[in-house]
Amino acid sequence: MKWSAKLPTGPKGWPAEWSVVENRSDRIWIFGWLRLAPAILWFGGLLLLCVFGRYLSTVNPWIVVGAILLTGLVPVCLDRSRLLDPVDFIALGPSAVYVKRLAGRRAFSSADVAQIQLSKPADEDYDERQRTRRYVEVVIRFHRQWPYRLLVSPNDAAKIVHWAGQHSRPVVERAD
Repeated sequence: MKWSAKLPTGPKGWPAEWSVVENRSDRIWIFGWLRLAPAILWFGGLLLLCVFGRYLSTVNPWIVVGAILLTGLVPVCLDRSRLLDPVDFIALGPSAVYVKRLAGRRAFSSADVAQIQLSKPADEDYDERQRTRRYVEVVIRFHRQWPYRLLVSPNDAAKIVHWAGQHSRPVVERAD
């Protein structure tokens, strides 16, 4: 499926029949800054090659070839990796699931959802006065895809479970 041009790219403004669930993890904020790492590594590698290039070539010419490959390949691999691209939000619709990541977006049909897994975070605070800080880890597994991980509020987890029940998708609750 393609991301429809008439649907918004942010968590606000979706039609009423859609349930939008935002990722509450702090990783979204910090990974916005970490997305700069590939560019910094690339420019830093080029700068180091310019400064130390003539010294490296006197030792062994293959070291320069390796350094050039590392300067080009490591930033590209990091940029394309899902390590620096967490889920921003998901939109659960009548027949589709839209997943918005920091650097991209993807649309799936509801039949592509293989399983939804819920679990409590291992470091959850059990202080009764902090009920608003309780979260649920949600892992949405699609057929032939890597899993998508979110940290959501209990109300948002209930929205996901309700959607899964409507579409006959399996929900597994793990107790860690």
